[in-house]
Amino acid sequence: MKNWKTTLALSSATVLLVAGGTFGLNQSIHKNISEAKTEVKSNTIKLAKADFTFTDSDVDTSQPTEPIENGQVNTDFVDRFDNAVSLNSTTGQFEIDKTALPDNASDEELAALNKMVDASNVALAQAIKIVPKVDMVQSDNSVVISDNPQTSQEIAQDSQIVMTSTYHEGSTYVHYYWWGMRIGISKTMIHTIGQDGINSSAAIGALASALGKSRPDVAAILGEIGGVTWFFGVGLTKVPGGFVFNFTAGAPANGVWGLEWQ
Repeated sequence: MKNWKTTLALSSATVLLVAGGTFGLNQSIHKNISEAKTEVKSNTIKLAKADFTFTDSDVDTSQPTEPIENGQVNTDFVDRFDNAVSLNSTTGQFEIDKTALPDNASDEELAALNKMVDASNVALAQAIKIVPKVDMVQSDNSVVISDNPQTSQEIAQDSQIVMTSTYHEGSTYVHYYWWGMRIGISKTMIHTIGQDGINSSAAIGALASALGKSRPDVAAILGEIGGVTWFFGVGLTKVPGGFVFNFTAGAPANGVWGLEWQ
């Protein structure tokens, strides 16, 4: 089982090159760059216990665990089932390998696993219909979608420059995992939303275009953004940097957790 040390990145180590297939994601091979990351972002905005960080741990993931814990997806749950879920690069769907499931998987765990995978498949299938293939990148068993190929590649490869300041522009993207999504909103996009009005047609249209999601889905995302702005202490037009958060169907707080600066 892999261990990740990069906060909120499940599969940044390798971008696989897959030949053929109708899914046709933009893919490339690159070196593992995790060792090159020597600086950790600080002063992040976080929900209570909101970090989603894989580290070397003595936690026994061979035993059943709670899928949702402390208002977020339990990292032990993801670690326990990660080897049983893969992304089919031909269909663009996450698939559960029943032969790889833990023998002692509980009914609660299996129900949560199926719910998360089903929700991610619906969201990803919708995005594939809307977004140009050039803006989609498969990163191991996850998919990144943004409004331009360079950003998609950088997010997929976890190669965006780590800034020394707490706040910076950031990027607008969606990173799809089997357990849910990691949604990044750039500073410019946040300010645009603030200027247009968080519930305005212009704001919904701008974000829908950037994320490759339907207007109803984007309206829901904007509602969540509006709901967490009290963390910033300023209006959206004055937010000092881009931010990012997770979404998992069925999680508390309408599925949103792990809010922090990009």
